[in-house]
Amino acid sequence: MMEFVHAILWPGSERIKWPRTHRDACQLAICLVFLLQLVQSNADPLPISPESTNDPVCLRDCSNARHKPLCGSDDRTYSSSCELKRVKACLGRKIKVKHKGPCVAVVELSKCELDRASAQEQMETSASDVYVAQCNEDGSYSPVQCHLSFGYCWCVNEEGKPVPGTAIRHQRPTCDAEPVNVVVVDQSLLSTPAKPAAKEGCDQTERTKFNENLRRIFRQDYERTLSSPGFDSHEDAFSQGTDIEKKAIERKFIQLDSNHDSFLQKKELTTMKRLMRRLIKPRACVKSFGDHCDLNYDEKIAQSEWLFCLGGVDDT
Repeated sequence: MMEFVHAILWPGSERIKWPRTHRDACQLAICLVFLLQLVQSNADPLPISPESTNDPVCLRDCSNARHKPLCGSDDRTYSSSCELKRVKACLGRKIKVKHKGPCVAVVELSKCELDRASAQEQMETSASDVYVAQCNEDGSYSPVQCHLSFGYCWCVNEEGKPVPGTAIRHQRPTCDAEPVNVVVVDQSLLSTPAKPAAKEGCDQTERTKFNENLRRIFRQDYERTLSSPGFDSHEDAFSQGTDIEKKAIERKFIQLDSNHDSFLQKKELTTMKRLMRRLIKPRACVKSFGDHCDLNYDEKIAQSEWLFCLGGVDDT
């Protein structure tokens, strides 16, 4: 047995006495190796607890433990529950499981994302007609911004400030920049970015004409339904007191929403776009119809976007 005693000092720790037996010496060595691994892994220097040298949990081997990452209350990621308990025992700290999975670094929000979060918070607490900024996936402002409650869309610059003279009601303006997460259907736009959108066959004037023709088709179809023998007279009476064109647009949305999730996916528009190419002009506007109505670029069209895009928003 070893009768001599030395002392070891670790930065920020208390004096640790060197054990008198080989067994205790091995226990302390294991703890010191563990602590050295923490330092070598770029972790902050952590003082070892003198009481942990005799704690069996601190000496536990977690190398064969099932790999299930956990985020501790100290914002460190642990490979398993075993590892978290071992660190807790060795360091003498009160560490709890914050959540399952690795710790997620705090991401700084962009100006657009901050504006959007602030507006969404206002909507939850009070007003429902608050303007909510639309952001690209990289956090920048989408070139087209819309206020669905008031029925206006406008172009903005990189700082999110409106471009004078671009605001338009019940339509989506053609802006110079394309958001980074939008898939451009016409590949020629990619090779000639400076080419005006009007050259592609669906400028603002043609889009307005296209929407008028589309609303007319929807209304005619709805009027035929109202006059059909099997139509519910109660629904007929209700329709007389509403804007029939708006009702026709709403009804068409419900018909196209085959999975009843209150959104129109691209595949749900396929059949209608085939009919559009045959019946509605200008035909060049058919190709970009889905993207044009997807105001927030989430690859689906909500009913509010559908009404807004087709000019079915109330004037109030």
